[in-house]
Amino acid sequence: MPEKLKPGLTAEHVMHPLDRQGLQAVVDKAAGLMGRSVFDRLMREADEDFFLLNLADNTKLGPTQGGSIYRLVEDVAGTLGIPTPHVFLDTSPDFKARTMGGTHASLVLPSALVDALQDGPLRAVVGHELGYILCGHSFYKLLAENFNRLTQLAGMIPWVGPVLSAGFQLVLFDWYRKAALSADRVALLATQDLDAVQQCLLWAAGGASRVGPELSVEGLASQAIELRQTTDKKKAGGIVDRVGNILSEVVLQQAWSAHPWPAVRLQEITEWAASDEYRRLLAGEYDTVLNEKRRARAAEAGGPPGDGLIGRASSLARGVGERIGSLFHRDPGRPPPVEPTDA
Repeated sequence: MPEKLKPGLTAEHVMHPLDRQGLQAVVDKAAGLMGRSVFDRLMREADEDFFLLNLADNTKLGPTQGGSIYRLVEDVAGTLGIPTPHVFLDTSPDFKARTMGGTHASLVLPSALVDALQDGPLRAVVGHELGYILCGHSFYKLLAENFNRLTQLAGMIPWVGPVLSAGFQLVLFDWYRKAALSADRVALLATQDLDAVQQCLLWAAGGASRVGPELSVEGLASQAIELRQTTDKKKAGGIVDRVGNILSEVVLQQAWSAHPWPAVRLQEITEWAASDEYRRLLAGEYDTVLNEKRRARAAEAGGPPGDGLIGRASSLARGVGERIGSLFHRDPGRPPPVEPTDA
């Protein structure tokens, strides 16, 4: 069983740098579109509505109602030193757990997920979801996961239209993928079992299918290395390769999608499990971790955004609007931009 962490773990201790940057961009963009006071009120109302909806539609678990699953969640929350959320069981074939933080913090576990996973991987899933609550992600995550449904309400609810702007959608989905990196860290702290977290990522990448027994963590890790090598090669290529890389980011992958990258997440959490930061958090050296994070942020101020694999891929999406837009809105009085050389 994992050792309980020292009390006082916060979002700042565990947030991946790319998550922190992305979340700030989402908050700033949303507040600019609808105003801070309106946005804060929506967050409070979403918390209560999410709780009431689950009270009406799903089974609320407790010590005497689905006690084995409730105690598992209670134990994971206790390891992290955070309050146990309300736990609901949703009779659903879906495998997607859901959370909402706030006054009525809630965790919803689909029955298919509970049936499919052994206790170790299920603890990792619960830790991952509690990570979203710890980091204050829940409301923004709800927006990302229900973006298509919200488009149907654009004409009926005044605040929905601005939120559905293409600019906000791109920022939101870009952050959503990065948020999973922080939640994976919380899952590892909650379980202290890297294999359980890796198995969950493999499961999300196809291990839940009939060929699951034929898949391996090592194979997914090799895929992440192949992805890194391929993106590095395309970035180092000429203008044709670079444009192709940008367009493939839009057409094939994540610019308009909210699905996280299992292969990249596997690589990131495996590296973090071997880091001094993880070891210090387990030892309760929270002040040391915070001081190092703040020094790192100060050193990186003004520099390029994260240079990890997920950072490089996401930077392509951020550049799409500017590069494509410049093809059609160039000032005729200005010379065309000069393509930098490879030297």
